Amino acid sequence: MNTIRRHEVWFVLSLLVIANALFVTLVVREALLHRVYGPGRFALLGIVLFGLIFLVRGWTGVNDVLRPMVEWRRPLWLYLFAFGYLGCSVSSC
Repeated sequence: MNTIRRHEVWFVLSLLVIANALFVTLVVREALLHRVYGPGRFALLGIVLFGLIFLVRGWTGVNDVLRPMVEWRRPLWLYLFAFGYLGCSVSSC
């Protein structure tokens, strides 16, 4: 475990290359549907990243990665306005 912890970034990058190559191979050989390719790449990225972080650092490490993503640096009304505007433009209000 100490080896993985010392070279954590390289392990993540290596696993991502291997996992992405396998994923693309499955899509090209039509073992997976082509419409899975778009969202599947990002899901694969998250699974590999959070899986390795959980393996090495546990829930504390996952919490450390997610904490900056949920910090609100602007007032709540700006987020509500942005999501409301986005939703309205998508549904063509």
